Amino acid sequence: MGRLFREAPVNSIWEGSGNVMCLDVLRAVSRNPDDAHLVLDHLRDVATQAPTVLAEVNRLRDAIAQPPEALEREARRFTQRLALVSQACLMLQHASAEASAAFIGSRFDPDWGPVLGISSGSTNPGALLRAAWA
Repeated sequence: MGRLFREAPVNSIWEGSGNVMCLDVLRAVSRNPDDAHLVLDHLRDVATQAPTVLAEVNRLRDAIAQPPEALEREARRFTQRLALVSQACLMLQHASAEASAAFIGSRFDPDWGPVLGISSGSTNPGALLRAAWA
């Protein structure tokens, strides 16, 4: 009985805010699939500047075509990928070419994945620092 009592908080943590947000994203996609397609169409238009981001947008489009129960198993991954693609597209639209390249290189590199703080070899750190302090 003591063990069950100690493990009880784990059940509430699993359905905590992170999972609830992911499931809410999936609910919104399933209730308004046309709106989800409009968002992905916009992201695709912006992502034409970055082939790796465009490929991820296409994978998201394929994912929302799945049955809801299949997509639910991937709720966290889907939502993370959607957030990263959205961030990358915002960077492409509003940041310098150097900053957006650094963001995309550090989060869409197949060898590293979404690891923060890494730099692709093509990034000029000096230009990024000057832009950050300007």
